[in-house]
Amino acid sequence: FHTRWALSYLSGPLSRAQISRLMEGRRPVATEATSQGDHSDVASSAPPPHAAARPLLAADVPQCFAVVSGERPLEAKLAYRPGLVGEAKLHFVKANEDIDVWRDVVAVERCFDDELSPRRWDEAMTFPRETGPRLTDRPEDEGAVYADLPSELTQAKNYRGWEKELKDWLYQSERLRFHRCETLDERSEPDEAEAEFRIRITQTAREQRDAKKEDVRKKFAVRIKRQEEAVAKAEADVEEQKSQFWAKIGQMLFRVLEVLLLRTVGSRSRKQIVTSTSATQAMRERRQSSRASDRLEAEQAELADLQAQMQAELDHVDLGFDPSRLAIEPVEVGPRKADISVHRLALVWLPWWEKRDGTREPAY
Repeated sequence: FHTRWALSYLSGPLSRAQISRLMEGRRPVATEATSQGDHSDVASSAPPPHAAARPLLAADVPQCFAVVSGERPLEAKLAYRPGLVGEAKLHFVKANEDIDVWRDVVAVERCFDDELSPRRWDEAMTFPRETGPRLTDRPEDEGAVYADLPSELTQAKNYRGWEKELKDWLYQSERLRFHRCETLDERSEPDEAEAEFRIRITQTAREQRDAKKEDVRKKFAVRIKRQEEAVAKAEADVEEQKSQFWAKIGQMLFRVLEVLLLRTVGSRSRKQIVTSTSATQAMRERRQSSRASDRLEAEQAELADLQAQMQAELDHVDLGFDPSRLAIEPVEVGPRKADISVHRLALVWLPWWEKRDGTREPAY
């Protein structure tokens, strides 16, 4: 009776919130260091609980280790944190672009705060197989510590469902990207940068520009030649009309002088009538010469117009084939769903460097 009375004030096991209040102020606050690599991320403010040894798993639970890369920071220790890794092969096909490419990729889904994201793979990182984390079956440091393992990752049956989720996610998110230039009918290599593509097609643009300009010159050559001949004929007509006009003027002046001379001696003859006729003919030649000059100006204007049209088209070709101004469109091709295959889906232990100041950074 006395014992029960003495212990009656206890409320039973402590809740998580009560434990947190009791531990507040006793745990060091850690600020996550930012990695300089592609795997950089800011982790939680405090490291997760660590087990002294590697957790034991059933034989049918697949697991592997990411190989440590880079040098160990001063006074840092190696800690493994769990995640999911999938190795898959993707097939990108686009017949009208002559695309038929196979790609090996690695997808890594990390666990934070000892939990696997309910939106699995949505925040995963994907790498080409050549540049992704290298995987091995054994840890590199037997003295490394291990973060707590979410219970989901200890059950082999879950991995079959995650494999299907990975296939769906890869189908929705992965794209083969390239650039296309319709003007040159050229396509970049997959994942080739636009700037590099522009440099590569510069020579092609120049060759096609020169060929196009030659086509323009050929198109106008016959019309311009014909018009140049028309101008030459008009010039000859003008010269002939001028010659005839001045000949008539000379004849008229001669007749005028002859009439004046006859009047001086008191004689009259039919030469006065002839003089009047010569003047009329001279005026007619003048009008014909004027019309010939007008025709020449019209033919010259038409020739100049043809030459201007040709030059405008040549300038348009120059502008259209300028490598810096060529229209380049991005194109994306998704993987063929039926061809997506997952070679491996496993628990992966990801190495992290934990430093004395409480910060940590990826070591893979």
